[in-house]
Amino acid sequence: MRKFIALFVLFLFAAALIMSSSNTGMAWLTKQRYAPDALLGSDKYTYGDLFGISYLPAFKKVKDTSPVSPPVLSAARKDLSLYVIGDSYFYSSFEQVPDYFERTKSLTFYKWDDRPVQSFKLPQDSTRKVLLIECVERNVLNVVNPQRVQAVFELPVQESPKPAVGRLNDVIREMLYHPTLEENLSFALFDISVFSVFKELKASFNQAFFGRSPSGVVLSQSKDFLYLEQTVDTAATGSSFKPISPKTYLDLIQQMRLIESYAKSIGFDEVIFSFIPNPSSVLLTEGRAYNQFVPEVARLGGHDLRVIDPTHALSKNAKANFFHNDSHWNKKGAQIWLDLLNARLLSLPK
Repeated sequence: MRKFIALFVLFLFAAALIMSSSNTGMAWLTKQRYAPDALLGSDKYTYGDLFGISYLPAFKKVKDTSPVSPPVLSAARKDLSLYVIGDSYFYSSFEQVPDYFERTKSLTFYKWDDRPVQSFKLPQDSTRKVLLIECVERNVLNVVNPQRVQAVFELPVQESPKPAVGRLNDVIREMLYHPTLEENLSFALFDISVFSVFKELKASFNQAFFGRSPSGVVLSQSKDFLYLEQTVDTAATGSSFKPISPKTYLDLIQQMRLIESYAKSIGFDEVIFSFIPNPSSVLLTEGRAYNQFVPEVARLGGHDLRVIDPTHALSKNAKANFFHNDSHWNKKGAQIWLDLLNARLLSLPK
């Protein structure tokens, strides 16, 4: 019996290691773990993504995941085809239908890491083709460049197939040196709802006795918001408080111009950029001055680029516009941005 139990445990951990070392395996496990009524399901995102990192009980509040209600649109004409490259600020807030957007006849959405399975070609019709580049502040410097945009639209260069030995080496290398193996193992073995109570007890103990927030998150000085650590760490790229050099701004504006040139070369008529400020940029709970990254990009790029900056609008009554236990805006914040976007769509040439 002991041998059987030992073999079972060995098999269990071996299976977890193999799955955690495989991108395909982790994609399958994630889908199963977050399926409705999953037997070994996770509540990691039920209460907000930052609660799912911290497990601080004070922030265990169910997150409203319902999309923003489509507005009453003012324009009767439908003369735009809107294409969006965006992130979870967009796809978690709006259904992928044109009903939200002024003048929009059709909507096509791509995530930043989407890759085409066939050649991209804009339809030859009378609509004006508009490309919206949307990204949260913390990721702008990492993803907003023409190479990432081209990768969404263009098929990758086909490489010669590797011999069997080479493919086997790639599999072994991925298993032995997977960059997120530790996080994947933790997810595979322990990210199950039945373990949440123990995680909450541990987080509460560390917070009460050591004043220490769990790795990856920071408790605001006002004690009523959680932030991604990256967004408040003054040494981290994408932080609301890291000083930004003039060269960094100039380089980014040049990247944006190259994106616009590329988009127009493949048939787009208009390109709009909108970067969403980190919650820590507008909530003003840290006693530090925002580095003004998003407004400065809008100011510098506004001379020859179409840039929507929602910072000022989101700063008004800011605590009502963001989740306390999640790194995203709530429906009120999303609606504020949608109004700004629709105003810009209405102003585009006919």
